[in-house]
Amino acid sequence: MKTLIVLSTIILVALVIKFHVHEVQLFMIANSAEDWRIAITWPRGLQIALEIVACGLCPIPIDISFHWSTTDGKLPLDVLLSIPMFSRLYWLCRVMLLHSRLFTDASSRSIAGLNRVNCNARFILKTLMTLCPGTMLMVFTASLWIIAGWILRLCERFIINLLDTHQNYFDSLWLIAITFLSGTCTSSMVVAVIARKLELSRAEKHVHNFMIDTQLTKQLKHTAANVLRETWLIYKNRFLVDKIEPAKIRMHQRKFLVAIYALTTSNTYEIVHDIQNTQEGLSVRITAMEHQLAEITRELHNLSELIRSKRNTGNISCTISEGFVSHEIPLTDAVRRRRNVIEQQYLK
Repeated sequence: MKTLIVLSTIILVALVIKFHVHEVQLFMIANSAEDWRIAITWPRGLQIALEIVACGLCPIPIDISFHWSTTDGKLPLDVLLSIPMFSRLYWLCRVMLLHSRLFTDASSRSIAGLNRVNCNARFILKTLMTLCPGTMLMVFTASLWIIAGWILRLCERFIINLLDTHQNYFDSLWLIAITFLSGTCTSSMVVAVIARKLELSRAEKHVHNFMIDTQLTKQLKHTAANVLRETWLIYKNRFLVDKIEPAKIRMHQRKFLVAIYALTTSNTYEIVHDIQNTQEGLSVRITAMEHQLAEITRELHNLSELIRSKRNTGNISCTISEGFVSHEIPLTDAVRRRRNVIEQQYLK
């Protein structure tokens, strides 16, 4: 079993190295770099080393034990080598990032870039928490529960006096459920309340935005100066020295690419900030126009109601007058007819 674990670990480390090789190749293609060592900056090199160490830890096929002060006997080395293997779970976040539509879609990444949002695993997890918060919380809590129970059983099973007690995995799950998970839920509610209290007010946000604008302007000036400095140093080390040192040229090329990236990012942030200010001004104007249109609509509605009431009053008066006239016409005809009859009788 340990041999299979070692073989799978070797394959995993090889795949990790291959992944970072492809990343370096993509960086060289995107930046037209000739030497791959330009792409290996200190943060990237440290990240690659940490990932190789995290994925390379596993139990070895040899039984090695050492004395531990809290136990009555010897503790196997496999205990210390098995627990760090859970650090490989960071690949789940990377797989979710690489297969997410927000990361692979160019339009989504463009919109995220304009809004100063970095499409990383943290952003993908936040998006999933927004779309399905219940499912994500349940999966995270259940995974944490299972892993914590397994680690507790692994660490406590070698105590000789309590050997039978800690052999049962369900006992460890029960202990984690009544202690750690309940405390986690309580602390999460407290953190939620405190976080709401610690939110910046509107005035504080304006002050914070002003400070960020000032810092952004200074950063833009510094990055522009860094680009000019690294350009001059590259030219100096290539053409103005007696002995050309490739390592120094690569170092300045690496710093030059970092400075260009920082300058582009600063310019993008400044453009996005100007666009946001313009959008805020337009939104204020649109809101004022909406209020004015609402008032005009209200006045037109009142005017139409007034005209309708006046028209109804005029129709009623016309109907009454027409009724009186219709009653008067038959009366005059009857009187005239009666008078004609009386005149004819008198003439006879």
